[in-house]
Amino acid sequence: MLRVVLPKTAKGDRTRTSLIEKATIRFARDGFNQTNLSDIARDVGIKPASIYAYFEDKHDLFLSALNVDNASLFDKIDEVILDDFSQDWNLSFEKILNLVELHPLTKRVLVGGEEMASARLEVLPAETVLIEKLVAKIKSGQMCKIIRSDIDPELIVDGIVTIFTSLLIAALQSGGSGEFQSRIPGVVAVFEASLFPLKSGGLSE
Repeated sequence: MLRVVLPKTAKGDRTRTSLIEKATIRFARDGFNQTNLSDIARDVGIKPASIYAYFEDKHDLFLSALNVDNASLFDKIDEVILDDFSQDWNLSFEKILNLVELHPLTKRVLVGGEEMASARLEVLPAETVLIEKLVAKIKSGQMCKIIRSDIDPELIVDGIVTIFTSLLIAALQSGGSGEFQSRIPGVVAVFEASLFPLKSGGLSE
């Protein structure tokens, strides 16, 4: 459970932001287990004990850093996904994969070992915001009769996020191999069937 203690001063906000920035670098490079709070504190220029004025413990700081990194990535992903979802999903997935490469902490969590496994299951605020945006897009598409009216937006988005996350993990772990690339059309076909009415101008046409 992500819980952050927020200082009430501008200086405190700057320190918290700096802690997250330095922690993001350390966690992405060294992993959770090999990162020490004392190193992060030294990077920021404060005493290690001062970190506890902003975060409960290392895990809290890690989740906060991951959430900020996720939020930046998800904002970019939201821009890639069109309001009516009627896009070239093969190209869109390639764009999203390239965006993940620009966020090393998120990437490390997706492909990480045992130390990162539990973080994949955390539903952070940034993911909740992205899900809400995607649900709104599907509802808008339903009103415009572009997207199927007989689907549950929340349920479909949950499935899309799950499939996309699994696909990203597979892509990152395989290095985008030819075998992996050959599976993308099948995933696109699932999206097409789940989102668009038959012969309605969706991805199949």
